[in-house]
Amino acid sequence: MADAEYLQYGGSTTCLAVFKKNGAGDTVPLIVDAGGGIIKLGEEIAEGIKSGAFSSQIYLLFTHYHCDHIEGFPYFAPLFMPGVHIHISGPLVQTASGEAWTVERILRAAMAEPHFPVSLDELAATCSFDSAPLNTGKPFTPLWKITSFDASPKLHPKNGARYYRITDPDTEKSLVLLWDIETPADKNSAEMASLYAFAHNCELLIHDTMYTDAEYADTEHSVHGFGHSTYTMALENAAGAGAKTLAAFHYNPRHNDAFLRALEKEKKMLFPQEGQKLKF
Repeated sequence: MADAEYLQYGGSTTCLAVFKKNGAGDTVPLIVDAGGGIIKLGEEIAEGIKSGAFSSQIYLLFTHYHCDHIEGFPYFAPLFMPGVHIHISGPLVQTASGEAWTVERILRAAMAEPHFPVSLDELAATCSFDSAPLNTGKPFTPLWKITSFDASPKLHPKNGARYYRITDPDTEKSLVLLWDIETPADKNSAEMASLYAFAHNCELLIHDTMYTDAEYADTEHSVHGFGHSTYTMALENAAGAGAKTLAAFHYNPRHNDAFLRALEKEKKMLFPQEGQKLKF
């Protein structure tokens, strides 16, 4: 059970959902990452499917596959519902040994014995998989325009990460998701220029904010190279991209609610609490 000091900003690992109604009036979920937060979300979606309020078509994107971003997937309630179709996309990972790991292979391994009692093939729902970048003109879902940015290991160690821009075609307003990311002090590289162009003028930027400046500067317990940002990095990147609104995300699990409330007073950005709904 989560400690009461962490109940507002949350103890769940990374998961974000975007909702939009389709032509039939059903709510369609677009989910990014499947950390622990997807468990409660899945219960909400499952109840919505049963009541007829939610579509049985669900879309799930992965930024990368570190355990805190996939650990909730086997417990996602719609996986166990007949008639549900979950469309899944995530980057192809090349390991140091040269092996290629697709999103399907990674999730299949996560649910294989001895990790989990139900395999991917035994699920009641249908899952389809794609590891291609979402920039080919082929729509991942007709309700949103989604493009992706595959970052190098310079921004997130070893395998990089995939960042997303989600645009509502009805309003042309965009949401950009940048986590896990650790940007260099020198923002003049070609990759940073491309990243700023990718996120340019977005309505809402949700950005990794793992460390304070003091924590990042601590040489005794160095976190350099871990692939996470300071609040200052988030503010710099929002300014570089010309983002209209910046929201903090991927809070440090050592930072309790009181710490984050105090920090929120210092920073000119949103500090969403777990389950909070934002508009873009």
